[in-house]
Amino acid sequence: MTPSAAPGRRKSTHPKTAAAREKRRRTATTESAAAPQRAPRKPRAKSAAPASAKRTAKHGLMARRAPPPAPQGLEVDPDVLQFIEALDLYRHQHSRPFPSWSEVLHVLRWLGYRKA
Repeated sequence: MTPSAAPGRRKSTHPKTAAAREKRRRTATTESAAAPQRAPRKPRAKSAAPASAKRTAKHGLMARRAPPPAPQGLEVDPDVLQFIEALDLYRHQHSRPFPSWSEVLHVLRWLGYRKA
């Protein structure tokens, strides 16, 4: 019995088990000798932002943003601006960066739009 075997446990003498054990032993020694050596990893650069700022940016509350500016020479319809502001308010109140279509419909109904 080998020293690595558990005490009180016998090795199997079945030919298939013994052959498999021998095959594992052989491949383990040949693979370890032929395995290429990995280059050591380079240390990661430290980020300027603290970890708490990363968490806030990724999962925290969204910052309030102004509606996007109108393209030059074109005026944005006041109804469009009202919808953008209402949707932005909903996103902020419910912490939802990407509202579902059901939520968009909820905002539209809240603004007073009805199915004709």
